[in-house]
Amino acid sequence: MILCAPNGNELGSCLGGKAVEPKTPYISFMDVEEEWLTIANPSEDIIDLSGYFLQDLKALHRFYFPENTELPASGQLNLYTCPGNPDVPNHFTGDYILWKNHDGSLRKKEVLNNGNVKMKQYLL
Repeated sequence: MILCAPNGNELGSCLGGKAVEPKTPYISFMDVEEEWLTIANPSEDIIDLSGYFLQDLKALHRFYFPENTELPASGQLNLYTCPGNPDVPNHFTGDYILWKNHDGSLRKKEVLNNGNVKMKQYLL
């Protein structure tokens, strides 16, 4: 997955599950089979993710963080990418958000494990 700033700029790569720049949020975990990922915040400040988005390398799938989505200080946020598919196990634990379609319904098609899209981790 690629994490992008509101202006569309990709913000760098994630190396070994750690932020490249201090205090920069990053994807700390991705479970391709169960369709979820975790974004970690190494800083002591809450980060507003409004306007940021995730997309795959081919830009076939894009998720915009809802307005006022906060990444807790020194915390993490889970994103479930396929919460409407009954065949994908969802554990919805901790602080989390659900990938929704433009009409507000839960996404039912796989994003991370669809066989056609190569994923890569990038910084937020």
